[in-house]
Amino acid sequence: MKRDKGFTIVELLIVIVVIGILAAITIVAYNGIQTRARNSQTISVIGTYQKVMMLYAADQSSYPSITTGVCLGAGYSSGHCWVGTNGDYYENATFDGLLKPYLSVKPNMPGTTYTLPSGDVRSGAAYIRASRQITYYLDGQNQTCGVSGATASNTTGATQCALVLPLP
Repeated sequence: MKRDKGFTIVELLIVIVVIGILAAITIVAYNGIQTRARNSQTISVIGTYQKVMMLYAADQSSYPSITTGVCLGAGYSSGHCWVGTNGDYYENATFDGLLKPYLSVKPNMPGTTYTLPSGDVRSGAAYIRASRQITYYLDGQNQTCGVSGATASNTTGATQCALVLPLP
């Protein structure tokens, strides 16, 4: 009896299913790595700004004088990081100029954008002078803010971190 060479349809289906399972596992693992990398980059940028702002305050006896909140870092679409009921916060050349002696290059902020239940849109980080606070967002709920002194609260799909800078 002569048998034809080749694979049966069942064998081919089993191979396809196995490849599909491996691909799904790889995609899930890759997405988790991207999220952790973005969060690590955000934490690194915030740590840098925390040190720079404290150096500025030590030299000038106050934090940079700006009228409203400003975006920290670079790379925001349309130059703004916050849009909403508390005002719109933009990248600010005057603020950047004040920090230039302490921060020669503005670091890029990761580009994840969140829409809060109120309809406000948040991206990256903002410095709010009135409260001496740096507020930033990390991907995923229940994240550790990663910067000493920062406190966390959960929002839709994200963790909001608030870092109050000490008095100069």
